[in-house]
Amino acid sequence: MHANVADFGLAKRADATDELTLTGEVMGTAAYMAPEQAAGDTKKTTAAADIYSLGAIFYELLTGSPPFTGASAMAVLVKVQNDDPVPPRRKNRAIGPDLNTICLKYLEKKPARRYVSALLLAQDLEAWLGGRPISCRPVTTLERVVRWIRRHPSQAAAAIMAAALIFTSALAYQYSRAAGSARDRPVAADSPTIDLANALLAKGHYEMAREMFEEAVREAETPGEMLDAEEGLRRLANREGEPK
Repeated sequence: MHANVADFGLAKRADATDELTLTGEVMGTAAYMAPEQAAGDTKKTTAAADIYSLGAIFYELLTGSPPFTGASAMAVLVKVQNDDPVPPRRKNRAIGPDLNTICLKYLEKKPARRYVSALLLAQDLEAWLGGRPISCRPVTTLERVVRWIRRHPSQAAAAIMAAALIFTSALAYQYSRAAGSARDRPVAADSPTIDLANALLAKGHYEMAREMFEEAVREAETPGEMLDAEEGLRRLANREGEPK
């Protein structure tokens, strides 16, 4: 027994030359409409729109809700055209990476990025069921960011400016802290920390020498600096143990 489901409410012949709807006129159920269909662009509404609609149904089967919802049909249409769907795996952790990728491939904004045909889609699903590699690769985070920037240039510009301001403020704060620390540190202008520690040790200022040697250990950038600082601590321990 085979279940066959068909809905010809908005169907048209693939080779038809006449347009049964007007450009700019939106027809269909908002939550399951492809972006080009939601924009009312009937000339660009091809079989790729059916792939998208099938993907919206698939998404709902996986997560329990369509890719986009809203208070009104118009609100949903705006999201369909401008927003990326939340990856189904975030809503249902039982969904594996490959199935997540297949579902999102259905729902690409641009028709050329979707499955070219239902046959290729079926082949990827069969590969997933058989535990074999699928043909489509997951979209990287960088690609998603680039796509978002292209669709929201003004918001992206504002976000970049805010990020730059935060970074500059953080950098200035770190610089001021480092400068303050350098001013408070009891070192000569041209003397390394270890040299100063040795001078303090020679003068009998053991407590201050220990602080400087320990600081040198923490800040050592080479094995030689580490050895010199540790050797200074050993000499300090010997000097402290000498009878007065």
